[in-house]
Amino acid sequence: MARERDALAGQNTALQRAKRELEKVHQGLRRDFEMLLAQYAGGEAGAAAAQQTATAQARLALSRQQREALSESLSKAFGEQERVSEELDAILTLRDRLLDELGEAKGERDRLSAEAAQSSQQLEANAERLRASAAQIAAINARLADADRSVADKSAELERSQGRMRELDTRLTAANTRVTALEGDVERLEREKGDAVSRLAEMERRLGEQLRSRDVQIERLENDLTLIRLGGDILFASGSVELRREGREALRAIAAELKKFPEHTISLEGHTDAVPLGEALRERFGSNWELSVARASEALRYLVSQGIDPRRLRAVGYGSQRPVGEDDARNRRIEILLLPPSERRVVTGALSATP
Repeated sequence: MARERDALAGQNTALQRAKRELEKVHQGLRRDFEMLLAQYAGGEAGAAAAQQTATAQARLALSRQQREALSESLSKAFGEQERVSEELDAILTLRDRLLDELGEAKGERDRLSAEAAQSSQQLEANAERLRASAAQIAAINARLADADRSVADKSAELERSQGRMRELDTRLTAANTRVTALEGDVERLEREKGDAVSRLAEMERRLGEQLRSRDVQIERLENDLTLIRLGGDILFASGSVELRREGREALRAIAAELKKFPEHTISLEGHTDAVPLGEALRERFGSNWELSVARASEALRYLVSQGIDPRRLRAVGYGSQRPVGEDDARNRRIEILLLPPSERRVVTGALSATP
């Protein structure tokens, strides 16, 4: 817009200059015309002067027209300049207003740029926090997955434990039932034991009355064992395995009492002295040990003949390995052990021997 104003001012200056030039020319033409008029009026000029006068008039008229046209152009230029100036002023006012608005817009832009930079920083910080949060979330999700697996494992373990507890409860109930039954059995066994002790004591008393002999001894041992010891001389003659009459009578009385205790196992144990066997006995039995087994077996067969269940009986021979003293007569013996019911074993009539 400044360039347009400058161009308009330059055009105006050129028109002013042209106008002045035309006025100078018009003035010169006017002087020439007046001079020619004076000459013509004084009669000093002829046809040439008239011609020059006409020419000067024409030129003057033309100059007048040019001046008038130039004046009109100048007036138009002035009007145009005035209009342009007004427009220019309006434009300058608008420019100033736009510059003010532009300044405000720049300020707003700078403020928005600062806010944008701050927002960008905040956005970057938020993005960093978001990435950190994403990493934390991933870690938490991994821990949650581990926790889920752990919960599943614990749930399965709990289910197994509950199943095991139910099984144990069932077994405990069965065990309690069994304990109750066993307690009843214990009470019954205690009663039976008391009864058995009384009955054994009564048996010992009766056998003691019937078998009044120093060769027969009845003892109560530990663990509820009852021992009936019969000297070998009352049962067998020297070097023999055949029962003597006194031995059969003693075994008959003992069998009668043993029948009253069918729940007990009976062990017949043969013992000899340490005197080597004679030639005849050695040919028959081989050793004292085999002799002890033969005598225990003979006593067993007699008890079976008296009605003792053979499944309750066993025969054992110890030879001279378990002496009761230095007296050979005492060491030659048959011992009958009445075992407690808890140690009862089912045995057959087969003979056994223990060195």
